[in-house]
Amino acid sequence: MWQYLGCNFTTYLKDENKIPGDSDIAGLGVIIAFILPAWVTAVAATIASLRDLEGIDYRLALGAEDLLGPLSDLQAITGTAIVIAGFSQWNTITFYHRELVASYWWLTSNSFWMARPAYMYQAVKELNTALSSTSWTKWRAYTRRLLIIVSVFLGITWASLSNKLETDNWNEDDPQKCYHFNDITYNSVVLPWIWIAGLGIYQAALIWSFVDRKGTFSGIWKGKGKDLEDFFKDRTNDCFKKNVKISCRFSLAQFLRLLYRLFATFLFWILFRFVWLARVLISVWSYGDSDVRGFFIVYYAFVIWNTYDIIMLKIINQPLVEDETKMGFGQVLPLVLLVQILLNILDIWKDPAKQRERAERAKRAREPEIRRVEEELQVVMHSEWTRLELRHRDDLTRT
Repeated sequence: MWQYLGCNFTTYLKDENKIPGDSDIAGLGVIIAFILPAWVTAVAATIASLRDLEGIDYRLALGAEDLLGPLSDLQAITGTAIVIAGFSQWNTITFYHRELVASYWWLTSNSFWMARPAYMYQAVKELNTALSSTSWTKWRAYTRRLLIIVSVFLGITWASLSNKLETDNWNEDDPQKCYHFNDITYNSVVLPWIWIAGLGIYQAALIWSFVDRKGTFSGIWKGKGKDLEDFFKDRTNDCFKKNVKISCRFSLAQFLRLLYRLFATFLFWILFRFVWLARVLISVWSYGDSDVRGFFIVYYAFVIWNTYDIIMLKIINQPLVEDETKMGFGQVLPLVLLVQILLNILDIWKDPAKQRERAERAKRAREPEIRRVEEELQVVMHSEWTRLELRHRDDLTRT
């Protein structure tokens, strides 16, 4: 395990030389209250995204999708709340607790990004059908979007100011202004700003969504890049076709021409793949959006990394920090509120109305497949009937 010692005051044994404790930020109850919902959200988002795969219970996937609404709201609300709590202590909060606040926010943000494609697009679809009215659906979607904008704005502000503050004022001999960290990138000046830039693009896309009703950043990006991708595809296909047509009687000129075309084919294939990968990475980096399910691996990597950061920050700094085991209201309340997740699960899975709704949605989703099977069966039956009819005519002709 890598461990980077960011403080020198650890040689002192007196309590006054320890990092002041704050159980409302670094208490065990608070840590559990952030990590557990984030992982429940990640698992529910994964199940919901796999609903079209064979072997997956479609109604289970729909139930997970229904659960994502309240889970995503919870992630956005808790992420906003912890940053507001940090700002309320701006003049007194230590660098250690400042880093924990940032890690909490990143964890809620990344788990929210995993869930957002599964539930936000449905909200956008409902919103587009309710734009001309003042329905509750419209205001619910706009309220959620406004909450996310506020959360991202606060997260960007907190991360930017904290990075600048730590860079300019780090003091290894001051318990208020140092902490141990487990990642060499904590010393990086550039890397945090890369992620903040991605948040800035995401924020701009969210604000634009209040004006532009067309939907997602990924859809716009796909539309703009389609012509370029088609060009690479067509060029690659042309190269392959020309290679096939080359005569079997090779001269040196023909051989060199073949090598050139093979190189051109490979080059355009690489360029096409690069454009495709760049588009997907930009979508994930800036808007948390991608049409590639494999990028759930990327989301899980982020959530695992955020979870690891929080746990290791707590463990390696515990000897430096005053006692934070006091279970006050600030720790007990978040733990008790976790019961809300269990109640939401029971409401979704056991409520008769929800069960009927999921059954109807599953039936509607399977209708195209059922129609396709019926059409194929009709074609087979028609072919068999035609064959039997022709055979019967042949028998009559022979007799």
